[in-house]
Amino acid sequence: MATLLLPLFALSLVCLSGVKGSCNIHSGVEYYTCTRYSKVSYSEPYKCGFWYWQRCYKTRYTTGSHHSTCTRNCRVNGAWSSWQTWGGWGSCDKTCGRGNKIRYSVRQCNNPIPKNGGSNCHGSHTRREIHACSIRPCAVNGGWSSWQTWGKWGSCDKSCGRGSKVRYSVRQCNNPKPQHGGQDCIGSHRKKDSKACFLKTCVVDGGWGDFGPWGKFSECTQTCGGGAMSRYRYRECDKPKPQGGGRFCSGDSVESDTERCNVISCEDSSNVNGTVVENTGNTAPTNTTDDVITTTSTPSETTAGNGT
Repeated sequence: MATLLLPLFALSLVCLSGVKGSCNIHSGVEYYTCTRYSKVSYSEPYKCGFWYWQRCYKTRYTTGSHHSTCTRNCRVNGAWSSWQTWGGWGSCDKTCGRGNKIRYSVRQCNNPIPKNGGSNCHGSHTRREIHACSIRPCAVNGGWSSWQTWGKWGSCDKSCGRGSKVRYSVRQCNNPKPQHGGQDCIGSHRKKDSKACFLKTCVVDGGWGDFGPWGKFSECTQTCGGGAMSRYRYRECDKPKPQGGGRFCSGDSVESDTERCNVISCEDSSNVNGTVVENTGNTAPTNTTDDVITTTSTPSETTAGNGT
């Protein structure tokens, strides 16, 4: 009995080997030549059962091969495009004085784009160009320099007596100088140092002070017949005192005042009630132009005279 082969399955293709191709950097797909093996299954009948009167089937396979084109993903590393045209200049970063302005150019990591785990582009996607700029000069306020060394001492301001002498130190408003409308330095550009000096004692001529009060009158020089009594007052040569060889005050330091006293003559020094009248100098003098004082008797004395 002839053997009958019955196909059971369709063609099955399996890519088993191939030659490496080139990777398309835009799609990330690699095309390469490969060998495809075909495997066909079929059923083969055979006798089975008691006395082999039954028909059974078993699967058999047949294989074949042919060359084909296969594809697979490939890794594509990123690469930079060309730099684009420079952009416009930005604004100056300083409103006054010297500053900078910047412009940029960019590139993209798309030549090609990284695919299938490929590495990104290395470096920056931007670059810049810097250019100096100046809108206007900045106002600069003045600043003081350090104080200079003290100068020499000047002359004493007094030719005699106690005076003073001065020395100076200066500084400049140049650290920095005021510019473009800036403010001047605040404060003085000069400071001074002073100390006492003495060349010689001044020559001072003495001057009289005022007279003091009058003292008391002295006792009268005579008890009768006209005498004199005196009083005194004094002044000092202390306004000012003579100094440095100056001259003493000219004139007298004492002034006297003399008055007459006891002008009654000794003969006519009449006894008033048996008492001699005299001036001891302790009372004010009697201002009179007559040297003889006339006394008038009392009525009792006249009556007594007429009875003798």
